[in-house]
Amino acid sequence: VRAWENIPVLSWWLLRRRCAGCRGVISARYPLVELGGAGLMALPLWLRPQTPWLLFEGAVFGILLALALIDYDHRLLPDDLTLPLLAAGALAYVYGRPGGPGGPLRGWGVFCCRAIPRPIRWRAGPAAGAEARGRGGGP
Repeated sequence: VRAWENIPVLSWWLLRRRCAGCRGVISARYPLVELGGAGLMALPLWLRPQTPWLLFEGAVFGILLALALIDYDHRLLPDDLTLPLLAAGALAYVYGRPGGPGGPLRGWGVFCCRAIPRPIRWRAGPAAGAEARGRGGGP
């Protein structure tokens, strides 16, 4: 893949929506996701340009976009994305943002959101004779 074929949105347009190698059609979803991701990652810069949390917030928005699209396509949220997001959110919540309140008790809400549903799922699955909801199963 040549460097100019990796420019988001522009390459898709210059290649006329086709792969440079196999000439297969590339869906319009790809540049739309790239534009949406760029917009979401720029959102913290627009809302609060003076905060040191810009990269963190941009990354969070990027992960949330990926999770939304995966959930839409497959009806599941992979732990590879949700657990790091949970850990990052817990750390940001406990330590607080500059100028905002913080403290260890704030992390209890995050802990409870993850810790309480697990035992319920572990008990509900055997009782129902099937895997309990909450891990991305079908209807």
